[in-house]
Amino acid sequence: MAWTTPTNVATGDVLTATRYNNEVVGNTYAGGPIYATTVARDAAITAPFVGQRAFITATLVNTQYNGTAWLEVAPIGTWTTFTPQLRTGSTNVASTNNYGRYIVQGKTVTAQAKVTATAAGTAGGVVKVSIPTGTMVQSIESTLGAFLLKDTGTAYYAGVAAIAEAGYISGFAYGSADHMGASTPAMTIAVNDIIAYSVVYEIS
Repeated sequence: MAWTTPTNVATGDVLTATRYNNEVVGNTYAGGPIYATTVARDAAITAPFVGQRAFITATLVNTQYNGTAWLEVAPIGTWTTFTPQLRTGSTNVASTNNYGRYIVQGKTVTAQAKVTATAAGTAGGVVKVSIPTGTMVQSIESTLGAFLLKDTGTAYYAGVAAIAEAGYISGFAYGSADHMGASTPAMTIAVNDIIAYSVVYEIS
């Protein structure tokens, strides 16, 4: 059922079946007012009270008034599959998508990715893996989580996940002078090397 804006009742008014079904039953099932946009919400609710909620269909987000402003109420969200893109330097590298999943809660994205290289990368190029969605608010080198690089011919390298460029995550190992791939380890991605990350970031 849809939300119906309730009308005031005056003395002597008769509560018809239509009004009851729409304004009482329907609104109860709706769980609160529903508006297409925040503009429509603000036009309809000119004097909100603390704790009042309204759902916005344009963004599929619940909002709640805190006494000063309307704030987004983080939804539970749904895990969604994506295909991470492996890159070294500025060159995309073919890979197998072992795992790529993310969930959006308001403006917060939680994502995990794991890929296995099926081709060689650029020598000494920064190893990067794409994010699933949105434009990250954080700046370059902001730390967002964990990053793992498995050089099948040598060893495992673990470090913090950081923004390497817009839309891509790389890693910094302890004491490194640069992102993984360019430093600690300085290497060329080879077939069967594995790269993975787990991050949380804010989107605009």
